[in-house]
Amino acid sequence: MPSYEQTKRLLQKEARKNSIPLFGEFELTSRCNFSCPMCYVHTGGKTADLSTEAWKAIFTEAVQAGMLYALLTGGEALLRPDFLALYNYLYDLGVRITVYTNGSLITEEVVAAFVKRPPELVGITVYGADPETVALVTKNPQGFAQTDQGIDRLVAAKVALALRTIPIQPIYQKLDTILAYVRSKGLFLGYQLYVAPKRGCSALEKPDRLSPEELLRFEETIRKVFPGRVSKDFIAEETDGTCAALKSASFITWEGIMQPCSLIDFPAKKVIPGQYLATFRELRTKMESLSTCSSCAACTHRDGCLQCYARRSLEGDRSQCPAYLRAIAQLRTNKPHA
Repeated sequence: MPSYEQTKRLLQKEARKNSIPLFGEFELTSRCNFSCPMCYVHTGGKTADLSTEAWKAIFTEAVQAGMLYALLTGGEALLRPDFLALYNYLYDLGVRITVYTNGSLITEEVVAAFVKRPPELVGITVYGADPETVALVTKNPQGFAQTDQGIDRLVAAKVALALRTIPIQPIYQKLDTILAYVRSKGLFLGYQLYVAPKRGCSALEKPDRLSPEELLRFEETIRKVFPGRVSKDFIAEETDGTCAALKSASFITWEGIMQPCSLIDFPAKKVIPGQYLATFRELRTKMESLSTCSSCAACTHRDGCLQCYARRSLEGDRSQCPAYLRAIAQLRTNKPHA
């Protein structure tokens, strides 16, 4: 009998073939109680989130279109007063849910809801292992204490939990401390390797981004501490060959707009009632007509490459191989972790 993960991969393969949005990512709000300079969804707090009923209608249509797996994110999704109402509604539709959060708003009420209706995963991003580093990155003086308490509550309740961190200078400089902190919790540390600019900003606006050489050391340091133990759910870097965007996955912004993923807003279209699946297939057709990088297919550094449509676009030209990503690929090629 195939394992759960094997079944999930088989379903994804069939979904891609038949243009079914098996996975749905929902950005419930752009608001956040952290103010990280590298966050791609900054709006200055000037948002008008979709209503509870509007999100429920979107969830219902997504399930009718074939969605079985969902990610709830933000901003900070738990800032919504109706977060648990939305979570419970989606869960009761039969959907397996992952929640991405900064972990600072994990109350006993939230934990109790997760115990009653278990998420597939709660993913928390770690911005530091001490109050000073977390405050420097997030501009929230209470951020470390709040997140630390949230992590402890989830661990005590045995809720599926994964931690990850990101490659920016303040975190890179304190990486050993962060690794020790994660080990003290009996957990493992995932990571992402690409830091994107804010939506609507120049690709050059990437605060504190690591150089390719620093990025390689960042990855190798984490892998050395957690060899083969990092949660696969929280380290995957999509590439052109693995990206599910508008193939088997949909992304809906806090404004109710469908787009390829959290990073890139073209092609995109407002989701109107009754048009979820039609919008998904329309945008997939548009995306497949876009130009791609002609040099990727024959590149000898593909095994270590992070390139995808979104990252190339953010680096300046989706049809070209960006120098930053090329340098990373060259360094990662043939590495044991690549």
